[in-house]
Amino acid sequence: MVSPLALIVLAFLFPELALAGKKQIWDALAAADPHLLAELRDNGLTPLIYLQLLGQNQHQKLPPAFLREFHQDYASSLKTAARQEQAALQIIRSFNQAKVDFILLKGADLRLRVYQDQAQRPMCDLDTLISRDQLPLTRQTLAQLGYRLSPLLTDPRPGVRELFDHELMFEPSSGEGLAIDLHWEIRTVAGFYRLPFPVLRRRAVLADYQGLPIKLLSPEHLVIHLCLHMYGDRFDCRQVYYNDLQIVDLALALTRLSLNWPQFLKDVAMFQCQAPVLSVLQEMSNILPHAINLMVLSELARYRPKTAERILLSQKLGYFSNYFAAFSRNPCRYWLSYVASKLWPSRQYLAQASGTPSRIAYLKQFLGKIRSEPK
Repeated sequence: MVSPLALIVLAFLFPELALAGKKQIWDALAAADPHLLAELRDNGLTPLIYLQLLGQNQHQKLPPAFLREFHQDYASSLKTAARQEQAALQIIRSFNQAKVDFILLKGADLRLRVYQDQAQRPMCDLDTLISRDQLPLTRQTLAQLGYRLSPLLTDPRPGVRELFDHELMFEPSSGEGLAIDLHWEIRTVAGFYRLPFPVLRRRAVLADYQGLPIKLLSPEHLVIHLCLHMYGDRFDCRQVYYNDLQIVDLALALTRLSLNWPQFLKDVAMFQCQAPVLSVLQEMSNILPHAINLMVLSELARYRPKTAERILLSQKLGYFSNYFAAFSRNPCRYWLSYVASKLWPSRQYLAQASGTPSRIAYLKQFLGKIRSEPK
Protein backbone atom coordinates (compact mmCIF):
# COMPACT_ATOMS: atom_id res chain seq x y z
CA MET A 1 0.00 0.00 0.00
CA VAL A 2 1.01 3.61 -0.58
CA SER A 3 1.16 5.73 2.55
CA PRO A 4 -0.65 9.08 2.95
CA LEU A 5 2.75 10.80 3.05
CA ALA A 6 3.75 9.34 -0.33
CA LEU A 7 0.45 10.55 -1.77
CA ILE A 8 1.28 14.07 -0.57
CA VAL A 9 4.56 14.04 -2.46
CA LEU A 10 3.01 12.51 -5.59
CA ALA A 11 0.33 15.22 -5.51
CA PHE A 12 3.14 17.79 -5.87
CA LEU A 13 4.99 15.85 -8.54
CA PHE A 14 1.86 15.20 -10.60
CA PRO A 15 -0.51 18.13 -9.97
CA GLU A 16 -2.69 16.95 -12.86
CA LEU A 17 -3.70 13.82 -10.94
CA ALA A 18 -7.01 13.81 -9.09
CA LEU A 19 -5.55 12.46 -5.87
CA ALA A 20 -7.79 12.52 -2.83
CA GLY A 21 -6.92 14.78 0.04
CA LYS A 22 -5.26 17.65 -1.86
CA LYS A 23 -7.11 20.25 0.20
CA GLN A 24 -5.98 18.58 3.43
CA ILE A 25 -2.40 18.69 2.17
CA TRP A 26 -2.51 22.43 1.63
CA ASP A 27 -4.33 22.95 4.91
CA ALA A 28 -1.52 21.13 6.72
CA LEU A 29 1.18 23.12 4.92
CA ALA A 30 -0.59 26.44 5.42
CA ALA A 31 -1.00 25.61 9.12
CA ALA A 32 2.76 24.85 9.36
CA ASP A 33 2.03 21.39 10.72
CA PRO A 34 5.24 20.33 12.55
CA HIS A 35 4.28 16.64 12.36
CA LEU A 36 4.07 16.80 8.57
CA LEU A 37 7.45 18.55 8.42
CA ALA A 38 8.99 15.90 10.68
CA GLU A 39 7.60 13.08 8.53
CA LEU A 40 8.89 14.63 5.33
CA ARG A 41 12.31 15.17 6.91
CA ASP A 42 12.51 11.60 8.22
CA ASN A 43 12.00 10.37 4.67
CA GLY A 44 14.38 12.87 3.06
CA LEU A 45 11.57 14.49 1.07
CA THR A 46 11.71 18.15 2.12
CA PRO A 47 14.20 19.23 -0.62
CA LEU A 48 11.97 17.68 -3.27
CA ILE A 49 8.85 19.41 -1.91
CA TYR A 50 10.72 22.71 -1.68
CA LEU A 51 11.70 22.69 -5.34
CA GLN A 52 8.19 21.68 -6.35
CA LEU A 53 6.78 24.62 -4.41
CA LEU A 54 9.16 26.99 -6.17
CA GLY A 55 8.63 25.45 -9.59
CA GLN A 56 4.86 25.68 -9.32
CA ASN A 57 5.05 29.19 -7.80
CA GLN A 58 3.14 28.03 -4.73
CA HIS A 59 5.76 28.78 -2.09
CA GLN A 60 3.98 31.98 -1.08
CA LYS A 61 1.11 29.91 0.30
CA LEU A 62 3.32 28.73 3.16
CA PRO A 63 4.08 30.79 6.27
CA PRO A 64 7.56 32.36 5.80
CA ALA A 65 9.06 30.65 8.86
CA PHE A 66 7.75 27.26 7.68
CA LEU A 67 9.10 27.82 4.16
CA ARG A 68 12.53 28.64 5.62
CA GLU A 69 12.63 25.16 7.17
CA PHE A 70 12.24 23.65 3.71
CA HIS A 71 14.83 26.03 2.27
CA GLN A 72 17.36 25.13 4.96
CA ASP A 73 16.85 21.42 4.32
CA TYR A 74 17.38 21.96 0.60
CA ALA A 75 20.56 24.00 1.19
CA SER A 76 21.91 21.33 3.52
CA SER A 77 21.06 18.59 1.04
CA LEU A 78 22.77 20.51 -1.75
CA LYS A 79 26.01 20.70 0.26
CA THR A 80 25.84 17.01 1.16
CA ALA A 81 25.17 16.02 -2.45
CA ALA A 82 28.17 18.08 -3.64
CA ARG A 83 30.47 16.31 -1.16
CA GLN A 84 29.08 12.94 -2.15
CA GLU A 85 29.58 13.69 -5.82
CA GLN A 86 33.25 14.45 -5.26
CA ALA A 87 33.70 11.21 -3.32
CA ALA A 88 31.83 9.27 -6.02
CA LEU A 89 34.04 10.79 -8.71
CA GLN A 90 37.16 9.56 -6.92
CA ILE A 91 35.72 6.04 -6.60
CA ILE A 92 34.51 5.89 -10.21
CA ARG A 93 37.85 7.20 -11.52
CA SER A 94 39.74 4.56 -9.53
CA PHE A 95 37.41 1.78 -10.71
CA ASN A 96 37.91 2.85 -14.31
CA GLN A 97 41.70 2.97 -13.93
CA ALA A 98 41.73 -0.49 -12.30
CA LYS A 99 39.49 -1.90 -15.08
CA VAL A 100 36.73 -2.76 -12.63
CA ASP A 101 33.58 -3.45 -14.63
CA PHE A 102 30.72 -1.92 -12.62
CA ILE A 103 27.16 -0.65 -12.84
CA LEU A 104 25.86 2.21 -10.68
CA LEU A 105 22.66 1.42 -8.78
CA LYS A 106 19.94 3.10 -6.73
CA GLY A 107 20.48 6.69 -5.63
CA ALA A 108 23.51 7.47 -7.78
CA ASP A 109 21.68 6.25 -10.87
CA LEU A 110 18.36 7.89 -10.02
CA ARG A 111 20.01 11.25 -9.39
CA LEU A 112 21.36 11.18 -12.94
CA ARG A 113 18.29 9.92 -14.78
CA VAL A 114 15.05 10.86 -13.09
CA TYR A 115 15.68 13.70 -10.62
CA GLN A 116 16.15 17.22 -11.91
CA ASP A 117 18.43 18.23 -9.05
CA GLN A 118 20.85 15.98 -7.16
CA ALA A 119 19.82 17.56 -3.85
CA GLN A 120 16.27 16.26 -4.33
CA ARG A 121 17.35 12.64 -3.85
CA PRO A 122 19.12 11.75 -0.57
CA MET A 123 21.82 9.10 -0.77
CA CYS A 124 23.53 7.44 2.17
CA ASP A 125 26.03 5.31 0.21
CA LEU A 126 27.23 4.52 -3.29
CA ASP A 127 25.67 1.29 -4.56
CA THR A 128 27.65 -0.50 -7.25
CA LEU A 129 27.21 -3.84 -8.97
CA ILE A 130 30.27 -5.79 -10.10
CA SER A 131 31.18 -9.20 -11.42
CA ARG A 132 31.81 -11.72 -8.65
CA ASP A 133 35.09 -12.61 -10.38
CA GLN A 134 36.29 -9.05 -9.87
CA LEU A 135 35.57 -8.96 -6.15
CA PRO A 136 39.28 -9.35 -5.15
CA LEU A 137 40.34 -6.60 -7.58
CA THR A 138 37.56 -4.31 -6.36
CA ARG A 139 38.46 -4.85 -2.72
CA GLN A 140 42.10 -4.10 -3.50
CA THR A 141 41.11 -0.90 -5.30
CA LEU A 142 38.97 0.24 -2.38
CA ALA A 143 41.76 -0.55 0.09
CA GLN A 144 44.10 1.71 -1.90
CA LEU A 145 41.51 4.48 -1.54
CA GLY A 146 41.53 4.03 2.23
CA TYR A 147 38.34 2.02 2.50
CA ARG A 148 37.85 -0.82 4.94
CA LEU A 149 35.21 -3.48 5.30
CA SER A 150 32.46 -2.30 7.65
CA PRO A 151 33.07 -3.69 11.14
CA LEU A 152 29.38 -4.63 11.19
CA LEU A 153 30.07 -7.33 8.58
CA THR A 154 31.88 -9.98 10.57
CA ASP A 155 31.30 -13.37 8.94
CA PRO A 156 29.36 -15.90 11.05
CA ARG A 157 31.95 -18.40 9.75
CA PRO A 158 34.85 -17.82 7.31
CA GLY A 159 33.64 -17.40 3.73
CA VAL A 160 29.93 -17.62 4.53
CA ARG A 161 29.05 -14.11 3.40
CA GLU A 162 30.64 -14.45 -0.01
CA LEU A 163 29.05 -17.89 -0.45
CA PHE A 164 25.49 -17.09 0.60
CA ASP A 165 25.24 -13.30 0.47
CA HIS A 166 25.45 -10.83 -2.39
CA GLU A 167 27.01 -7.66 -1.02
CA LEU A 168 29.72 -6.14 1.15
CA MET A 169 29.72 -2.70 2.76
CA PHE A 170 32.82 -0.54 2.95
CA GLU A 171 33.46 2.68 4.79
CA PRO A 172 36.29 5.23 4.54
CA SER A 173 38.92 4.70 7.22
CA SER A 174 39.03 8.42 7.94
CA GLY A 175 35.31 8.56 8.70
CA GLU A 176 34.87 11.11 5.92
CA GLY A 177 33.68 10.32 2.44
CA LEU A 178 31.02 8.10 0.99
CA ALA A 179 30.25 4.59 2.18
CA ILE A 180 30.11 1.93 -0.54
CA ASP A 181 27.63 -0.91 -0.84
CA LEU A 182 29.26 -3.39 -3.21
CA HIS A 183 26.94 -5.94 -4.85
CA TRP A 184 27.86 -8.87 -7.10
CA GLU A 185 24.20 -9.80 -7.58
CA ILE A 186 20.86 -8.12 -6.92
CA ARG A 187 18.80 -10.16 -4.48
CA THR A 188 15.64 -9.57 -2.50
CA VAL A 189 12.91 -11.30 -0.46
CA ALA A 190 15.32 -13.38 1.62
CA GLY A 191 17.47 -13.82 -1.49
CA PHE A 192 14.81 -15.73 -3.41
CA TYR A 193 14.67 -13.33 -6.37
CA ARG A 194 18.01 -12.78 -8.06
CA LEU A 195 19.25 -10.55 -10.90
CA PRO A 196 22.75 -11.73 -11.90
CA PHE A 197 25.43 -9.31 -13.00
CA PRO A 198 26.24 -10.92 -16.40
CA VAL A 199 22.62 -10.63 -17.57
CA LEU A 200 22.26 -7.05 -16.35
CA ARG A 201 25.59 -6.07 -17.90
CA ARG A 202 24.58 -7.23 -21.39
CA ARG A 203 21.82 -4.61 -21.52
CA ALA A 204 23.49 -1.92 -19.41
CA VAL A 205 23.50 1.56 -20.90
CA LEU A 206 26.53 3.83 -21.14
CA ALA A 207 26.35 7.21 -19.42
CA ASP A 208 28.52 10.10 -18.36
CA TYR A 209 29.24 10.98 -14.74
CA GLN A 210 30.94 14.39 -14.68
CA GLY A 211 33.08 13.40 -17.67
CA LEU A 212 33.73 9.82 -16.52
CA PRO A 213 32.23 6.83 -18.36
CA ILE A 214 29.87 4.66 -16.35
CA LYS A 215 27.25 1.98 -16.89
CA LEU A 216 23.66 2.07 -15.66
CA LEU A 217 20.91 -0.53 -15.69
CA SER A 218 18.69 -0.59 -18.77
CA PRO A 219 15.40 1.26 -18.10
CA GLU A 220 13.54 -2.07 -17.96
CA HIS A 221 16.01 -3.58 -15.50
CA LEU A 222 15.95 -0.42 -13.40
CA VAL A 223 12.17 -0.59 -12.98
CA ILE A 224 12.37 -4.32 -12.15
CA HIS A 225 15.05 -3.58 -9.56
CA LEU A 226 13.00 -0.77 -8.02
CA CYS A 227 9.91 -2.99 -7.81
CA LEU A 228 11.84 -5.84 -6.21
CA HIS A 229 13.61 -3.50 -3.80
CA MET A 230 10.29 -2.00 -2.68
CA TYR A 231 8.60 -5.36 -2.32
CA GLY A 232 11.59 -6.90 -0.54
CA ASP A 233 11.89 -4.15 2.06
CA ARG A 234 8.20 -4.34 2.84
CA PHE A 235 8.31 -8.15 2.97
CA ASP A 236 11.38 -8.34 5.22
CA CYS A 237 10.17 -5.65 7.65
CA ARG A 238 6.52 -6.77 7.66
CA GLN A 239 5.41 -3.21 6.90
CA VAL A 240 1.90 -2.11 5.88
CA TYR A 241 3.17 0.61 3.53
CA TYR A 242 5.89 0.71 0.92
CA ASN A 243 8.84 2.99 1.63
CA ASP A 244 7.86 6.57 0.71
CA LEU A 245 11.09 7.54 -1.03
CA GLN A 246 11.04 4.30 -3.03
CA ILE A 247 7.50 5.11 -4.18
CA VAL A 248 8.71 8.47 -5.48
CA ASP A 249 11.73 6.84 -7.17
CA LEU A 250 9.51 4.38 -9.03
CA ALA A 251 6.91 6.99 -9.96
CA LEU A 252 9.58 9.18 -11.54
CA ALA A 253 11.24 6.24 -13.30
CA LEU A 254 7.92 5.15 -14.79
CA THR A 255 7.08 8.63 -16.06
CA ARG A 256 10.50 9.99 -17.07
CA LEU A 257 12.17 6.98 -18.69
CA SER A 258 11.35 5.45 -22.05
CA LEU A 259 10.36 1.85 -21.35
CA ASN A 260 10.10 -1.00 -23.82
CA TRP A 261 7.17 -2.82 -22.24
CA PRO A 262 7.38 -6.04 -24.35
CA GLN A 263 11.08 -6.29 -23.41
CA PHE A 264 10.15 -5.55 -19.80
CA LEU A 265 7.78 -8.53 -19.76
CA LYS A 266 10.45 -10.78 -21.26
CA ASP A 267 12.93 -9.68 -18.60
CA VAL A 268 10.49 -10.20 -15.73
CA ALA A 269 9.74 -13.70 -17.00
CA MET A 270 13.45 -14.46 -17.39
CA PHE A 271 14.13 -13.42 -13.78
CA GLN A 272 10.96 -15.26 -12.63
CA CYS A 273 9.84 -12.35 -10.48
CA GLN A 274 6.35 -11.81 -11.87
CA ALA A 275 4.56 -12.00 -8.52
CA PRO A 276 6.39 -9.19 -6.64
CA VAL A 277 6.63 -6.96 -9.73
CA LEU A 278 2.89 -7.32 -10.37
CA SER A 279 2.10 -6.52 -6.73
CA VAL A 280 4.04 -3.25 -6.87
CA LEU A 281 2.89 -2.16 -10.33
CA GLN A 282 -0.76 -2.80 -9.50
CA GLU A 283 -0.41 -0.46 -6.54
CA MET A 284 1.29 2.18 -8.68
CA SER A 285 -1.33 1.86 -11.43
CA ASN A 286 -4.00 2.94 -8.94
CA ILE A 287 -2.17 6.27 -8.61
CA LEU A 288 -0.51 6.66 -12.03
CA PRO A 289 -2.80 4.84 -14.47
CA HIS A 290 -1.22 6.64 -17.43
CA ALA A 291 2.29 5.42 -16.57
CA ILE A 292 1.82 1.65 -16.83
CA ASN A 293 0.68 -0.22 -19.91
CA LEU A 294 -2.46 -2.22 -19.03
CA MET A 295 -1.23 -5.05 -21.23
CA VAL A 296 1.70 -5.42 -18.84
CA LEU A 297 -0.53 -5.86 -15.80
CA SER A 298 -2.75 -8.29 -17.65
CA GLU A 299 0.19 -10.40 -18.79
CA LEU A 300 1.79 -10.47 -15.34
CA ALA A 301 -1.54 -11.44 -13.75
CA ARG A 302 -1.54 -14.64 -15.79
CA TYR A 303 1.47 -15.92 -13.87
CA ARG A 304 0.89 -18.58 -11.20
CA PRO A 305 3.68 -18.98 -8.62
CA LYS A 306 5.04 -22.45 -8.07
CA THR A 307 4.86 -24.14 -4.69
CA ALA A 308 8.17 -22.87 -3.28
CA GLU A 309 7.46 -19.26 -4.25
CA ARG A 310 3.90 -19.47 -2.98
CA ILE A 311 5.07 -20.77 0.40
CA LEU A 312 7.66 -18.01 0.70
CA LEU A 313 5.30 -15.18 -0.26
CA SER A 314 2.65 -16.39 2.18
CA GLN A 315 5.05 -15.31 4.99
CA LYS A 316 3.90 -18.25 7.08
CA LEU A 317 7.47 -19.41 7.58
CA GLY A 318 8.39 -16.37 9.65
CA TYR A 319 12.04 -16.45 10.72
CA PHE A 320 12.67 -19.55 8.62
CA SER A 321 11.98 -17.68 5.37
CA ASN A 322 15.73 -17.02 5.00
CA TYR A 323 16.47 -20.73 5.38
CA PHE A 324 13.79 -21.68 2.91
CA ALA A 325 15.07 -19.20 0.33
CA ALA A 326 18.69 -20.33 0.85
CA PHE A 327 17.76 -23.97 0.43
CA SER A 328 15.66 -23.18 -2.65
CA ARG A 329 18.42 -21.22 -4.40
CA ASN A 330 21.61 -23.05 -3.37
CA PRO A 331 22.84 -26.60 -4.06
CA CYS A 332 22.16 -29.06 -1.24
CA ARG A 333 25.91 -29.48 -0.63
CA TYR A 334 25.88 -25.95 0.82
CA TRP A 335 22.93 -26.41 3.16
CA LEU A 336 24.94 -27.78 6.08
CA SER A 337 27.36 -24.83 5.89
CA TYR A 338 24.44 -22.41 5.98
CA VAL A 339 22.81 -24.05 9.02
CA ALA A 340 26.18 -24.27 10.79
CA SER A 341 26.75 -20.55 10.28
CA LYS A 342 23.45 -19.87 12.03
CA LEU A 343 23.76 -22.35 14.88
CA TRP A 344 27.53 -22.33 15.51
CA PRO A 345 29.01 -18.99 14.38
CA SER A 346 32.49 -17.76 15.29
CA ARG A 347 33.04 -16.15 18.67
CA GLN A 348 34.06 -12.90 17.01
CA TYR A 349 30.68 -12.82 15.30
CA LEU A 350 28.93 -13.69 18.56
CA ALA A 351 30.57 -10.79 20.36
CA GLN A 352 29.39 -8.43 17.66
CA ALA A 353 25.89 -9.84 17.18
CA SER A 354 24.91 -10.35 20.80
CA GLY A 355 27.51 -8.41 22.78
CA THR A 356 29.05 -11.54 24.28
CA PRO A 357 31.05 -14.49 22.91
CA SER A 358 28.82 -16.86 24.90
CA ARG A 359 27.23 -19.50 22.67
CA ILE A 360 24.53 -20.15 25.26
CA ALA A 361 23.48 -16.50 25.24
CA TYR A 362 23.45 -16.51 21.44
CA LEU A 363 21.32 -19.64 21.22
CA LYS A 364 18.85 -18.16 23.73
CA GLN A 365 18.63 -15.02 21.58
CA PHE A 366 18.29 -17.16 18.44
CA LEU A 367 15.43 -19.18 19.93
CA GLY A 368 13.83 -15.99 21.24
CA LYS A 369 13.62 -14.61 17.69
CA ILE A 370 11.86 -17.76 16.53
CA ARG A 371 9.33 -17.68 19.39
CA SER A 372 8.61 -13.99 18.87
CA GLU A 373 7.75 -14.42 15.19
CA PRO A 374 4.11 -13.53 14.41
CA LYS A 375 2.04 -16.63 13.79
